Amino acid sequence: MIEENNVISIRKTDRFTLCTGKLHKDGSIEEIHKIGNAYLKPGAKTFRLKFWMHPRESYFLSRDHDSDLIYTILSVEEYLGPNLEPKTTWREIGKGYVMGNYIRLEFYTMKDEVYLSLFPEKFESKEESIAS
Repeated sequence: MIEENNVISIRKTDRFTLCTGKLHKDGSIEEIHKIGNAYLKPGAKTFRLKFWMHPRESYFLSRDHDSDLIYTILSVEEYLGPNLEPKTTWREIGKGYVMGNYIRLEFYTMKDEVYLSLFPEKFESKEESIAS
């Protein structure tokens, strides 16, 4: 949190790491390259995924209704219909599977192993950085 003019900012989202990785035989995951971030608002159930290779696009990761361990990866297309009314189309583009402290993302068109770390990144406040 940043303190400025006696105002303490309120955390709006948690940020999580998206990375390529390798699953080892013992079940551990080795993070190889950081490739973006995932964001989750407090109390929300859907992550917003931002990949650095597609900086203008957002993808979404939502838990399946019938499972706590399986997620669906979605893209959204927004456009104007024939009467100029806004339309939205959601398309499934992959699945996610909880694997310990990660969600393994399997995109239908990508073969790379992509993982979302379930531990949010930590941000130091001014007080914490001064104390260290």
